Amino acid sequence: MIFGDYKVYYRIKDINKAMSFLSETDKELYGTTSGLDTSKTYVVELIRGRDMQYLNPLQPLLQNAVGAYLLLSGHARVTDKKGHILNRLEVNTGPSTDMNGFFRLPISFHDPKNGKTVFMGVMDNDMYRKDIGFD
Repeated sequence: MIFGDYKVYYRIKDINKAMSFLSETDKELYGTTSGLDTSKTYVVELIRGRDMQYLNPLQPLLQNAVGAYLLLSGHARVTDKKGHILNRLEVNTGPSTDMNGFFRLPISFHDPKNGKTVFMGVMDNDMYRKDIGFD
């Protein structure tokens, strides 16, 4: 996934595991699996089109459902524009917002060396405390 000068890498099996933690409403919206082929590499740029609409079905899944969760739980790798791996990120969370009965937590991740945003999105408030486990 590309977010400005940074690339965020997720494993497809981690995306699918995180999707199992989604609320029932989010499962209806995003499904229970990404349907991605684990033998392929997918590039998703998190920039909305001119009409502020997502152009790729993976964009809302990663930005509004599981991307922040995977970063927060340590199940993502982040590189800068030179390809250097960031071993540490600064995290900012906002107050939970009630969105039609479902609470969302705005969350952003920043490069501690320069303060640039690495990722910005939201996650289900209930996912904030769930552990994806190690495998």
